[in-house]
This record gives sequence, structure tokens and C-alpha cells, in this order.
Amino acid sequence: MKLSAWRGAAEFVMAVTRRFYEDRAAQAAGSLTYTTLLSVVPLLAVALSLSTAFPVFDEAINTLQLFLFENFLPDADGVDAISDRILSFTEQAGRLTAIGLAFLVVTAVMLMLTIDDTLNRIFRVRRRRPLAHKIIVYWSVLTLWPVLIGASLSLTTYLIGNASMLLRLVPFAFTWAALTLLYILVPYRHVEVLHAAAGGLLAGAAFEVAKRAFALYLTNFPTYTMIYGAFAALPIFLLWMYVSWLVVLAGAVLTAMLPGYRVISHERNRAPGRELNEALDILSVLSRAQDGGYVLPLTRIAAQAEVMPDRCETVLERCAEQGWVAKAEKDGWVLARDADTIRLADIYRAFVLDPDLTGERLAEHWKHIDASLGASLRQLSAKETAT
Repeated sequence: MKLSAWRGAAEFVMAVTRRFYEDRAAQAAGSLTYTTLLSVVPLLAVALSLSTAFPVFDEAINTLQLFLFENFLPDADGVDAISDRILSFTEQAGRLTAIGLAFLVVTAVMLMLTIDDTLNRIFRVRRRRPLAHKIIVYWSVLTLWPVLIGASLSLTTYLIGNASMLLRLVPFAFTWAALTLLYILVPYRHVEVLHAAAGGLLAGAAFEVAKRAFALYLTNFPTYTMIYGAFAALPIFLLWMYVSWLVVLAGAVLTAMLPGYRVISHERNRAPGRELNEALDILSVLSRAQDGGYVLPLTRIAAQAEVMPDRCETVLERCAEQGWVAKAEKDGWVLARDADTIRLADIYRAFVLDPDLTGERLAEHWKHIDASLGASLRQLSAKETAT
């Protein structure tokens, strides 16, 4: 690998690390840990009530519960008590009335809302998913996903039999798939499958390493057991959930940053007036798309303009306020006006200097700017294409 490639990779890792701290992922992991502590029993209770109402799903739900406890909790003394307590609480919650179950559903949805808000903030999503859409997605997660995952686990175990090597790969494969789907479905923005899979792969690998390291620590340094005694299960569970959420959020930050891998140096060295250049580049991309008669998704616009997707979306929304662009279906964008009618002076006014909001001296200076920026967006796009 060339020196420039290594340097670019190092800059990207540093940028991901800065983004992790800028988004306060450590604090978000703490919030998710607390919400998970309140929601893990309601989540399992809702799934258990489903199996009680429909006995045909009973085997799938039981398979899922055993799989989660055996493969997503560290293998160490004191941790087994956590799964036993959770199963005991879940069975008791499963005997609740319809009103009690409704409160459990609300508590479970709280966790999903927190995850939704955290991931959308990491992906710099300014728009929010409509309420009806949220209800459908959350309801499917609470009801259908446990059954489907449990059934697939039963089928997978049946197909591979006693092949120990393949059995060891199943937990990692499901972790990878679950994280990939999380990074694709939760952010209210189009996420490339390849980027989500890369983030899920690294987060899944980090999760497996963290699980073994955590078990090794508890085995060789039983600090929590010595201090808390019989109550050690609770702080151990909280610490493990915090580590798990740190890994999940780190994978989300990586996934969100991957589309801008080639423009990280621009982000690190943002010069004054960079936003104007970004607007010109983005509008030029849309101008060429208008000439070709096709619609471009946000990710392709950002890639062609060499801009981070979140900055590209911000510029597009400001251009939409000016009536220059419009949002199409499936995260696509188009020019709403002919490129000849969009003057460079208008773009300068929108992104740099608005004479109506300045004093007389700057307003006088605007006359010279307006005269020198008389070209249209189409003329600029033609020059860029020629070069």
C-alpha cells in the first residue's frame, strides 16, 4: 500500500475518533444502558406473551432466548445469574393483564425511541421518520422479528447438525447481520449496504473480542464479586451493556463516516468560504443530471461533489428553501428550475452575503459582487465539464 493510502487511512481513523467524541457516544451509550436495563424484561415479556397467545411460535421464542443468553453475555462466573433472573422476571411479566402488558410495550418502545434518536443524530439526520412509519416499524420489531429470528436459528441448527466449527460461526453471523440491518433501517436516510456491512462487520468483531476480554477480566479479577457479593450480577450486567452499546455506536459512527472516506482531508482543513464551494459543486452535479434527464440520490450527489452526506443534505435543504431544488422519491433530488435561471450571484447571496441583512457599506460592496457574478449555473457546469 502506498504511503498516501496509509496516510489517508490514518486520517480517516482519526476523523472517526473525533466524530465519536463530538457525538458524545460515550454519554449516549450510558443513556442506552439505563434504558436497556428498564426495557430488556418488557421486550422479552412481549415476545413471551406472543408465544403464549400463539403456541406455534413457542419453540422459536425459546430458541431465541437461549441463543441470546448463551452467545451475547460473557461466559464467566456471576453472569449466569443474570440470565436466570431475567428469565424469571420475564415469566412473571408474561402473566400480566392486557393493561399491564400495554405498559410493558410502552417501556419497550422507549428503548427503540432512544436508539432511533441516537443513531439519527450520529448519521446527522435532520428530518424525522413519520409517526405512522415508526409505529409500523416498532410493532414489527416487537412481534415479527423475534419469531423470524428464532425460527431461522432453529432451522440453521437443524441444517448444520453437530458441525462444531459452523456452530461457532452462527453467533457472529447473526451479530453481523443484526448490526448491518440496524445501521440500514434505523437512520432516516439511505445507507449503502456495503457501508453498513463494513460497519457491522467491524462492530461484530469488536463485540466478540470485548465479550472474551470481559469474561477474562471477570475470571481473573473478580473485583465486583468481592465488593458486591450476591448483588454483583447487577453492576456486571450494567457494565457489559455499556461496553456493548459503545461497540454498537462505534460501528454506527464508522458507517456514517464511510461515504466521506475520500474527502476527510477537506473536512479537516475546511477553509473559509468552503460552504459556497460545496453549494456550487452540488448544484453543478444536479445541473448535469438535469441535462441528462435523471434523478440523483443524496449519496451519489455527495460522492460526485466530494462532500459529506450530512453537509450535502444541509446545502440541498437550503437550496430547496430558495426554490432551486426539489426532493424526489426515494431520497432523490432534482433541480426545480432551469439552470440558466440560477445566477452565481444568487448562490453567493444565499451562502455568503445577503445585502438585505447588512449595513450600507456592505450593501454598496454587493453591487460590485453582483456585477462580477453574473454567470448562470449552467455556464459554470459547462466550464467544469470542459475542464
